[in-house]
Amino acid sequence: MGRNFVEAGFDLTVADYVTPRSLSVYRAELPDCFVVHLRISLQGARARAATRRIYLTDEEFDQLHEMIALPPEVDLVLDVDGLAQHEQLGALRTLWHKASTSAL
Repeated sequence: MGRNFVEAGFDLTVADYVTPRSLSVYRAELPDCFVVHLRISLQGARARAATRRIYLTDEEFDQLHEMIALPPEVDLVLDVDGLAQHEQLGALRTLWHKASTSAL
């Protein structure tokens, strides 16, 4: 579906938990994709999670955070600790713009 959007001329953003295996699929199907890993400390992640409905035990939360601590070979790792949502979006827009204009 993503490839169809790109072929139709749309900019595409995919929010996903990316593993090495899923990243290889993205790279194969969307060869010009720009992949960013949003990194946050465990304390930052806990603070954000506290503002939402909780579905995980503390142990599960820690395990999930540990699983994403080392991202696969992405194009950029963005540290989002201490950034408000609008600041994260601004940083991503800036990075995406730089990546798209450098590819031209």
